[in-house]
Amino acid sequence: MIAGPIILLGFLKLTDKRVISTKVLLSFLISFIFLTVAVHLIILEFNLGEPHLINAVGLLFMNTPCNVYLATLVAIVAFRLMFLSLTKNNDKIIISIIFIAGLFFFTGQTITRSVVAANQEKMQIVKIVDLIATSEEKLPVYFLWDDQNDPSYSKWDNRNTYDRLIADCYQFLLLEEQIKIVNDEELRQAEGAKFVLSAEFYHLFDLMHDYKFCMSTANSYLLASNTSSLINNSFDNNYRSGINLSLGQFDLTNAVANESFIQNNATTPGIFMEGPYRKLNKGHYVFLLDMQLVSYKDEELGYADVYSSINEDVLNLIKINISHFNENNSRFLEVPFELARDEDYIGLRLYANKGTQFKINNVYIQRQQE
Repeated sequence: MIAGPIILLGFLKLTDKRVISTKVLLSFLISFIFLTVAVHLIILEFNLGEPHLINAVGLLFMNTPCNVYLATLVAIVAFRLMFLSLTKNNDKIIISIIFIAGLFFFTGQTITRSVVAANQEKMQIVKIVDLIATSEEKLPVYFLWDDQNDPSYSKWDNRNTYDRLIADCYQFLLLEEQIKIVNDEELRQAEGAKFVLSAEFYHLFDLMHDYKFCMSTANSYLLASNTSSLINNSFDNNYRSGINLSLGQFDLTNAVANESFIQNNATTPGIFMEGPYRKLNKGHYVFLLDMQLVSYKDEELGYADVYSSINEDVLNLIKINISHFNENNSRFLEVPFELARDEDYIGLRLYANKGTQFKINNVYIQRQQE
């Protein structure tokens, strides 16, 4: 973004000294425009406009409607302001400096927020890698490969598939530890204790007889064999038959979050968290929320519901009342629901009334026995 204005500025100075003609300058400008269009077409052709969070941070802004044109526009504006600042008019110089500083401050802040959010999610992956690498038992690592959006993609296909990106990210961080990519049948045939990584959780419930959940991130889950000593020492055993969903999987509105909790803004009523909208098969399930009541105005505090993004309907709704909380203003809220079809995408939504502030510490999901 900075190189373009500097190059154009150099051409203008050469034009001013009559080293190059106006026609030559215009030809450079037209070439600059064609290059911009070419970059845009390359982005569309190779699907770089839809990066996953584990991709390079430099691709973050390509997932916007303006795409590369926004960066080009900023470059042109910066170039014009830089050119104006070369005059001897002090007012123009001051105004140009203010505009340029404000422009780069705004873009810098926006990029910083995006980078911080992406890095926080990457740090969760690093924690899983650290848990695997530092465990006393050196267990083999398997990546479960059963949830491709396109069935024609094989596990050794290096095309830009969601699972392949996550598997490659773990392989890069684990260095010499070779990840074995397997499907469900191959995993059942593998003997001995092991770690199992997956990008989805809908099929993990079938593995709970032989494995226990260890940790999750915004885009992956880690299980370990029951025979591993890690199970008894490393994670929350409150809901060992379920999956503790990473809080990074939930979309937030008027709420703040870190790795430990989500807390809504008490002054703004509405749905403040929803997600993860991941695939589940038919059966009976329950969301469990470890939550605290921070403040309230009325006895009716809000509600929690389970929403199907396929059928676009509410599967269950639980109203939250002050009487449900204990003397420590905490409780485990259960939201059961039933799925009548396979491959439904389910999300949990939390609504807070005005004046009500919740603190969500953990969210679990369990599949109940039929």
